[in-house]
Amino acid sequence: METGGPRFRIGFLGVIAVALATSLSGQIRFDDSFPEAARRDLTTVAHEVLAVVRERMPTDPPAGVRPLVCFLRPEGPIADSTSDPSVYRIGLTVTGRQFAQLAYQLGHELGHVWLDPRRTNGLLETLAVALSHQVLVDLAQRWKTRAPYPNWTSYAPQFLSYLEETVSKQLETFPESVRAMVKEKRWEELGLYLRYRRPDQDREATDRSLNTLGAVALRSEPVDWKEWVGVGSRTDPPPSRDGRFRADLQLTGSGLPSCLRRIGRRRPTDFVAARFRTRPPENGGLVIADGTTWLWLREFPKKKGLRPYHQIRRRRPIDSRYEAGQGEVRGPKGS
Repeated sequence: METGGPRFRIGFLGVIAVALATSLSGQIRFDDSFPEAARRDLTTVAHEVLAVVRERMPTDPPAGVRPLVCFLRPEGPIADSTSDPSVYRIGLTVTGRQFAQLAYQLGHELGHVWLDPRRTNGLLETLAVALSHQVLVDLAQRWKTRAPYPNWTSYAPQFLSYLEETVSKQLETFPESVRAMVKEKRWEELGLYLRYRRPDQDREATDRSLNTLGAVALRSEPVDWKEWVGVGSRTDPPPSRDGRFRADLQLTGSGLPSCLRRIGRRRPTDFVAARFRTRPPENGGLVIADGTTWLWLREFPKKKGLRPYHQIRRRRPIDSRYEAGQGEVRGPKGS
């Protein structure tokens, strides 16, 4: 997916640059589980990732300011804030100079640190994926003129190449009709489809294909990342009352950023969905080929969706769903 990054070249100015990044961005280090030959380069890139994350989310993490210790974890990346409350332990799989992959993994895990690493769910995973995408975009721009070392400038395009390849691979699992929404930037239709898939996202937090689709939709317009600092704390109970790591809680409360509507959440409209064995008439809805079945999706003004829901159930769909505005589910799910 990417070639190895440029080898470490450091002189007096390079030392100063790393020192400034450390003092301005906080402490981050790679422990002895990483190969010594690549450790200094990985640390330099990590400070770059941390710098762009702090530019997007400039306030302190909700679990407090702590040193960041990266360790090698072949099983997959992870952000651990509970096993040792004095540090954030960041597990990564990258052992060489795959800088874009490192930025993608570390950007995701730092996203959890700033959202709140003591909680995760499908929405928080989607936000962390979206931030990792933003990190790659920001580094590509940053390294055009401000790479840590002059000979690293040529690496800048690889951040975007890695992003494009990663997104393309993850979206392969979706029907062609859904991939076309992304390609043709039909964001409103994609938001409707993601509203239909919300229960799947809530049930399987680490479905990376669904997380990626949501991340693409979320970033279809600018995101004010400052709004998201500490949003993972908004669970019942919050981490202030139960500081254990928990993956079984959804976000609660009102006042969540309105950009969630891009991924089908917190919409004020009623929602009706039905799945059929044969293509249904559109009747003002969105019809999507989904493997061997067809989806019919439509939003209605608030409190106006229940009657159309009962009407469409008379057509004997495989299953159907009515969702009141603001995400409150009512009525039977099956037909």
